[in-house]
Amino acid sequence: MQASVHRRPARIGVILPSRNRLRTLPAALNSVLEQTWRDLEVMVVDDASTDGTADYLAGLSDPRVRHRRLDRPRGAGGARNAGLEMMHNEWIAFQDSDDRWLPDKLEKQMAAVESASVEPGFVYCRCRRVSASSSYVFPPLHVRRLSGRIYETLLGGNLVSTQTAMIRRACMDEHGLFDETLPPLEDWELFLRLSRNVEAVFVDEILVESSLRKDSISQRNNDVISAFLAILERYEDDYAMHPRLRARHLGTIADRLCMAGRMEEGKARYAEAIRLRPFHLGRAAGWALAGMPFAYKAMRTWRQKISLV
Repeated sequence: MQASVHRRPARIGVILPSRNRLRTLPAALNSVLEQTWRDLEVMVVDDASTDGTADYLAGLSDPRVRHRRLDRPRGAGGARNAGLEMMHNEWIAFQDSDDRWLPDKLEKQMAAVESASVEPGFVYCRCRRVSASSSYVFPPLHVRRLSGRIYETLLGGNLVSTQTAMIRRACMDEHGLFDETLPPLEDWELFLRLSRNVEAVFVDEILVESSLRKDSISQRNNDVISAFLAILERYEDDYAMHPRLRARHLGTIADRLCMAGRMEEGKARYAEAIRLRPFHLGRAAGWALAGMPFAYKAMRTWRQKISLV
């Protein structure tokens, strides 16, 4: 592992995990190094890449950059945790290996932290998510409560994209790191856990350009289902006080199960959702058509068009 020497840790430490993303990693890293906020250092975690990433990192000369190679893949959450073991900064930010920060991202986030009326545990911003066929802003513009105590907002779904976030290190020391058993939803669970205990500050600007790729872990349907169910169980008492949100999530899980061909399991989850919220047309239709794959897919396409879910 290459190491750089500091008289003191930079105020912001940036952790950038990467697995076989040599094509996009240099641009992602450069967008960090070109920040207008200069008091930073970067830890690139090579998640056991096989594409030449190790050679690229070995050739870097910027003293602000260190790197660590893992012997086996640990996934995004595990790689971030490995980076956290090496970083002792006041604030920790996260970048992804195929995304780009706008040059003033960190400066604007630190300004928001300094001007906050309370000491926030984390700060985040909007990003633009871009795929080959679409582009959209996240968090969605219609969501209202994005600053302060946002735990109940996040029970409805994750609104904090990890590469937009900067977390006070002391908060992670107190409340824990990424749960490596929950890919690809470990980021949602982390911000649920943090927001239960600390305040958030939101910078209402697009400061990150995020790429959506087919090889993203979020495309792994069975992993999403397992992680989703684990989160519902872990926060069961809180979801019991919000049956509408629990029903919505059960409907999402049921839909994913049906689209994965697990129709009987999907029908059972639809039934759970319907018991909580009996008059939702989309979930009732899903329950009725579970077991008929062609009819179900046709219903799903129609349902998306009219935005019933």
